[in-house]
Amino acid sequence: MWVVVSETGGLMTGHDESYDFGMGHAVFQSLIQTFVGALSRWAPSFALCIFALASGIAFWAHLIGMDRQASLPTAKLLRRLLGFGLMLRVVFALCTPTFYAPDERLHYCYLLHLDQFRSFPVKGLGQPLPEGFPPPHLIPNEPYDGEFTQPPLYYLLLLPLHRFAALFDVSDPLAVRYLRLCNVILWLTGAILVLRALRRLNLSEEFIGVFVMAMVCLLPSYVFLTSMINNDNLLFALGCLIIFLAASEQCLRHSVLMGIALGCSLLTKMHGLSYLLIPVTVAAVDSLRRRGSLRILVVNLFIAILLTITICAPWAIRNVMVYSDLTGVMITQPVTRWTSAVGSADTVRRNITQTFWSASGLTNNVRFLPVLGAHLWYLSLLGWGWRLLRRPKSSLDRLEGDRISLWIGIGASIAANLVMAVVYGFLYGQPQGRYLFPSLFGIGLFTAMGLDFLGVRQRIQESRAHVVGFFATYAFCFTVYSLILFPHMMRS
Repeated sequence: MWVVVSETGGLMTGHDESYDFGMGHAVFQSLIQTFVGALSRWAPSFALCIFALASGIAFWAHLIGMDRQASLPTAKLLRRLLGFGLMLRVVFALCTPTFYAPDERLHYCYLLHLDQFRSFPVKGLGQPLPEGFPPPHLIPNEPYDGEFTQPPLYYLLLLPLHRFAALFDVSDPLAVRYLRLCNVILWLTGAILVLRALRRLNLSEEFIGVFVMAMVCLLPSYVFLTSMINNDNLLFALGCLIIFLAASEQCLRHSVLMGIALGCSLLTKMHGLSYLLIPVTVAAVDSLRRRGSLRILVVNLFIAILLTITICAPWAIRNVMVYSDLTGVMITQPVTRWTSAVGSADTVRRNITQTFWSASGLTNNVRFLPVLGAHLWYLSLLGWGWRLLRRPKSSLDRLEGDRISLWIGIGASIAANLVMAVVYGFLYGQPQGRYLFPSLFGIGLFTAMGLDFLGVRQRIQESRAHVVGFFATYAFCFTVYSLILFPHMMRS
């Protein structure tokens, strides 16, 4: 920059071109150095992502080749689904940083409280922290009692496992990973129950059954959640048991088991309420269709509901005495104030959709192409709309007619679960797709039916191999991408 005095005494300014060129050159060099540094820092991560994508595509092509050669029986395909899903969950359980999952630290605090104080915790009471409980190093000022209103069954189930680990005086990171692996076993139990239910419904050998198992085993967000400490994992296993019992022949023994399973689901999480609609709807539809004795239907349903109430009543009474509320959630959770009804509806819809399909991390802050899964839903809805417009009376003809009461019951359960997820998102500002995971069996079932109505099974050869290949590639890339980003997210 230069300044001179003119003949009239005024000031004249200008730019030194050589100076500008020098500054521009320095800025350009700085940008080059920044780019090279970022490239050298991210090149290994980028290479890993490319490797994951190439490996997934190669596995996909391998499945297609085997299917074309008629050397890929459904049983082998389902075993590969279970094995691949188990492998990804073990990797997530061991490699995810400690407490870097939604509410994992708070679930661990609940468990420590049970272990040390031998009593159920109370939210908002100002109880002392369990000894050795780690401070909130990931979310500043995170309350330690955020999950203290949860029903106790999940934590009581983990308590002996935690005490076993305490015998060896293991550190928190090791104890957390050990408990994560126990949650993986819970998922495996639920997946096996899904497979048995599909076989009971004569769907395990079809495109629909393979699609349902692919979602249960390799839905990216669900892969992450079921490898962490979270009570949703027990709830899903109990839900699968309820569907299996509902698909079985109705008898006194199954009614007793149904009541126990329903009671345990309500003692695991409030979202277990949606499962109540399955036996109630099945009994109501069967009575309207005059399928079976009305007296037997009423007696079996009464036994199941009576057992459910008996199991849940002590915890509900305790909540009324402590919180003056059946669950305690409505009293202790602050209500969110939205500035725009339209904006809030769009936010809830978008967050539930994206975090259902592909989200991981402490606050679901790592997302990997959730639009892929969302478009599967859109295609499925298109298939359902096409079928209902063209053949409204035979939209369920892919399934056995005597099972229609079960499909209606599962649909009612999904609707109730969706309403709870949306209401919870609006009221408390926490719209999360994982609240729909208790209905994952039904969501996978109806999504697959919609795609089948579009003619995917008829028009695309090797449709089963494509389903497994797609979900395997999606889940594997999501796992690699998440584990790469976790350390960077923790530092930021």
